[in-house]
Amino acid sequence: MRIRNLIKELEETIERSRGFLYWRFVNEQNVSVILRRIESALPNELRMAEEIVREREKCLRAAHEEAERILREAEKERERMLEQAQQEVERRTNQSEITRLAEQKAEELLRRAEQRADETLSRAVEESRRILSDATESALRILDKLESVLEKLIEATRICREDIKGEAKSFSYEAQPEEASETGER
Repeated sequence: MRIRNLIKELEETIERSRGFLYWRFVNEQNVSVILRRIESALPNELRMAEEIVREREKCLRAAHEEAERILREAEKERERMLEQAQQEVERRTNQSEITRLAEQKAEELLRRAEQRADETLSRAVEESRRILSDATESALRILDKLESVLEKLIEATRICREDIKGEAKSFSYEAQPEEASETGER
């Protein structure tokens, strides 16, 4: 927040300057020094903004990787459960009367296993979407704050430059009538 301090220093310099009606007479050298310090501080603020963007990308990448990991694990669990159920069905199919009852039971187990696997996969997909959504929202909030700070900084810099230009012009306009009156009295 070095730039805010420098802008505050510029405001104090202007407030301490002598004034007449709506005009202020500021020390141009002091104002120029402060403005150069503001300009030199800008790259630091921009580096901070770049770091925030890198952190956002890192968060999004991590969320994406976590979502993919959850999906892979859910798919592996689903396949394991289906394989177990299929093995159970095959084992029970080899018996006669018991086989018929076993087939019914195995099919029920297979149906439940598929249902549980699908539910697990659905939960994993939902969780990965939530993580990705949270990371995206967080990154957008950070970027919104950064954009607001940069807009205020740009606006403050623009206003300071306009004020300085206006003061410089008014100073030169006030100086001309005095010169004219001095040459007219001679």
